[in-house]
Amino acid sequence: MIKDILTRAKSTISQPVSQPTEKPADKHAQPPLSPKEQAEAAAAKAGYSAGDEVGAVICKHQPARHPRLLFVEVPDWDQPARCWVKDAQSWLPSNPPHNRLKARYTGMASVEGDLVFESADVSRKSRLLKAR
Repeated sequence: MIKDILTRAKSTISQPVSQPTEKPADKHAQPPLSPKEQAEAAAAKAGYSAGDEVGAVICKHQPARHPRLLFVEVPDWDQPARCWVKDAQSWLPSNPPHNRLKARYTGMASVEGDLVFESADVSRKSRLLKAR
């Protein structure tokens, strides 16, 4: 029995000490993308490029209370996008059929990952006057 224990101890001692294996850093690994970069890449994949004009629908709920910012829904995009206008108050309340505007994609996204558009229409009032 003692001989058996000594044999096991010798075999354990004679084995080389296992070193933790570290994987070499992958030289081609890319750092994780920020929400802004992800949104810009997704917009390019959806077919948006800088200067494209789309028909946007003004969201009923406006989380930002900025005098020149509206949140709009644009085609082929699943979340609200930001749209800079001359006067946001003139577009509210947004009820059909006056809840649409032409938006031009700037080619950028905000740091939160929202696409940024700018209004191709000056204001709702001027657009309604042109329609008459």
